Amino acid sequence: MAVGSSGRTGDRVDDLVQYVTLHTPSHVLLSGSVLPFMGLYAVWAYLWVAVYGIEEYWEAGLLTLAGIGFVQVFVCLCCFWSVHVQTFLNCRKAKSPEKARLAKVVPTENNGSSELVKLQRTVVDDGASSPEPIVWFLFQKTKYVWDADKKQFRGVEFPIHRTYEEYFESKGHQEDTDVQLAERTYGNNNMEMVV
Repeated sequence: MAVGSSGRTGDRVDDLVQYVTLHTPSHVLLSGSVLPFMGLYAVWAYLWVAVYGIEEYWEAGLLTLAGIGFVQVFVCLCCFWSVHVQTFLNCRKAKSPEKARLAKVVPTENNGSSELVKLQRTVVDDGASSPEPIVWFLFQKTKYVWDADKKQFRGVEFPIHRTYEEYFESKGHQEDTDVQLAERTYGNNNMEMVV
């Protein structure tokens, strides 16, 4: 389940997420919704001015210019409507989460629509000489963390497999650092209802 040349981080992450691809956004001028159209506008300006003539083909020139503009607006709207089109035209695939800034998350069937989410990085200083950043993202209010050993994202695992005795004997988090670590790992114990 390593990140391959396709940028996928495995065939299936869990019951909610089918796969995750890693991306880096392209510069605005180099994106697929701008660069090709700059070339089209330049070619049409040359043809209209130097070959056909502005005065002879005034209406045809404006109609062609409006047609190119319409297609560009349509392509921009397709990027707004579809995450797949947006990542195809405006992002480059990244091979590792260290280089990526975005993740395209594709859910399993009947579990919502695909999203392009920002990768978050949290540096945990646990006394090591060089702390490693933890790469994670939120998708549908579920936190997914990069597992460097398995080379894929996984949902945060809660400690649910302990014995009853361990739960009864637990004193909770005694130190502020333990509370902060648990808060960073699991998040706050809040329930949000969006109506």
